[in-house]
Amino acid sequence: MSPPDPLLDGLNPAQRAAVTSDPACCTLVLAGAGSGKTRALAHRFAWLAQTQSIPPREIMAVTFTNKAATEMRERIEQLVGGTPPLPWIGTFHALCRRMLLRFPAEAGLPENFQILDRDDQKTLVRQVLRDMDQPRKQRDVANAIRWISLRKRDGQRARHIEPHGRNEELYIKVMERYEDRCQNSGMVDFDELLLRCVELLRDHDAVRQHYQQRLRHFLADEFQDVDELQYAWLHLLAGDKRPLFVVGDDDQSIYGWRGAQPDHMLNFERQHPGTKTWALEQNYRSAMPILNAANALIEHNANRLPKQLWTELPNSGPVRLLELPSGDAEAAWVIRKVQAWMEDGGRWSECAVLYRTNRQSQPFETQLARHDIPYRVYGGLRFFERREVKDALAYLRLCLNPHDDVSWLRVCNEPSRGIGDATLEKVRGEANAGGTALAEAARTVAGKQPEARAARALAAFNDCLADLRRHTAACGLREAIQHILEASGLGAMYQTSDEELEEMRSENLEELVNAAAAFEENFDPETYGKASVAEAFLDSATLEAGERGEGRGGHDAVQLMTLHMAKGLEFPLVVIAGMEDGTLPLGRDDSPMDEERRLCYVGITRAQRELVLTYALARRTYGKFYSNLMPSRFLQELQHANIAFETDGGMAFANPRRAAPAMPAGRPTPSGYPPPGAAVSHPTFGAGTIEEYEGRPPQLRVKVNFEEAGPKFLVYDVARLTPL
Repeated sequence: MSPPDPLLDGLNPAQRAAVTSDPACCTLVLAGAGSGKTRALAHRFAWLAQTQSIPPREIMAVTFTNKAATEMRERIEQLVGGTPPLPWIGTFHALCRRMLLRFPAEAGLPENFQILDRDDQKTLVRQVLRDMDQPRKQRDVANAIRWISLRKRDGQRARHIEPHGRNEELYIKVMERYEDRCQNSGMVDFDELLLRCVELLRDHDAVRQHYQQRLRHFLADEFQDVDELQYAWLHLLAGDKRPLFVVGDDDQSIYGWRGAQPDHMLNFERQHPGTKTWALEQNYRSAMPILNAANALIEHNANRLPKQLWTELPNSGPVRLLELPSGDAEAAWVIRKVQAWMEDGGRWSECAVLYRTNRQSQPFETQLARHDIPYRVYGGLRFFERREVKDALAYLRLCLNPHDDVSWLRVCNEPSRGIGDATLEKVRGEANAGGTALAEAARTVAGKQPEARAARALAAFNDCLADLRRHTAACGLREAIQHILEASGLGAMYQTSDEELEEMRSENLEELVNAAAAFEENFDPETYGKASVAEAFLDSATLEAGERGEGRGGHDAVQLMTLHMAKGLEFPLVVIAGMEDGTLPLGRDDSPMDEERRLCYVGITRAQRELVLTYALARRTYGKFYSNLMPSRFLQELQHANIAFETDGGMAFANPRRAAPAMPAGRPTPSGYPPPGAAVSHPTFGAGTIEEYEGRPPQLRVKVNFEEAGPKFLVYDVARLTPL
């Protein structure tokens, strides 16, 4: 009997075939969700080192995150044995930095160049905009950074770009000045690390040959997520003679908005003749009913590499689909579900609630806190801890208490009004001298030199607060917060931005209005004594932002996260909430339907033992209650996956036909909305023409082609469009 082989004995036939694939050829490994891709890549590295006599220092293994790189290194060290030098295992950024440090002069950098972090990058771009006499609001800085980043990821410098419209003309000038300042300061941002390294390898034959002589094999993880720059970097290193071994899953490509190009994986065989392709389809994570749902959904993407997930794991009950009458009922049902999970011997941390956008966490957070269930918002802050929410609540506090200095300092220049540090020092000095609140001191300072720019800024803020106080005193809580968002400028600050983080913040402000409306409807005066509705709401928000929710049990907490954040994770129980058209899929121009479907597929394949999909017939959005919501079109695609459909009362059906009505052809104009071709005006983008609609209220999106700004997709009910 042959001795055990630690390199191959633990692999299934498909993994073994991939690991031992011809080392002289390129290899494409289609690694389905939960199929052991990291295992295959680590064993390939060790197989090359031990059976093909390739020194480990001559093999490069690259991935995207430090966590993945660390896991890869640890697995390889265990397989190879001892502590061999492994200098070329790391992230794209880390390996590019290593090359630039080796050849700084050739790259046009000083030897001691520094990496610019995200905060410093924002500061520098803000300074550039200031020097150009451009607005410096947060969304302007964020949009400029996003635009520059995407251009660099396409391998472009400012001098390469032909502008299309005024915005691009501005961004090109910002990019030129930003690049000059970085160069003069010896700084590189994260995108620059890659771009500079590609230019180094492309323009210096001696440098490229140096690495091609030292590196003989290249292993790339998560290949479906590489962008143009990363792809070019790999090919410059490998040249025509060194084989690439790439591992990935095109069905899990969900970062198109970052520049990821799944086409690199889809076209790999054509671009590399002789490629050996292996599919890893055996899943080690999920029960078969869950995989049936995943397979049924993703097969509706036409442009994909075929694979069919299967498993030998014990079977489980069917995937459940829940129809709930409202968003509040959906959150309440989830609470009952996780409580039942605990009663059956499970742990809080085994339960995950996934959703499309961050703002959807708020109803679940409220219910979890109310029932004293520990929870964690994965990859982000809990709802009432988020910056934009705290800003809005600070305005509300100032309406109720003009002497709240902490809130005054928080929002006096949010959005930007031109109240700088020097002005704040004057206000603080006046407050200290007179023993007054900052708001009163600001009125005094503004009155001393009324024509000065700083004084005008303070006076405008004082007038804004006075208006907000009058309005708050005369209306209900929901209307007060809506007015705060409009009159303060907080809503407009994020609403018109194309940058993903800013759009997320806009959605969180919408959800704050929903939370206020729900609190107002359920307000019980006996519970809060003499407190007004607004005061009680602030107290409740403070409690939810404090210790409740993390609570007992240390890290044993229910997990809340977006579908994007869930990639790479797994949980015994997964609930995917908000399965409605306009939410999942989101249905916007920069989220193609194929990618939305892949995102849903990623969520489904996070579940190990039990998967529940939920949708509501009605929801509150931006303080308004919308009914007759349409279930997600993805539910129709799951009809043949043996899903158990239930209503809130527990009635079960074999297939979710009620939940998956046939989608109407085309995109008819919703009742009560202006038809395509109608002329409208927007306070920021100016005049434009409606082209089409997507989704349904409350997430009805309208595509408007603006004369100056070009085409934009906006949420109609909050876009402030005016018919012309």
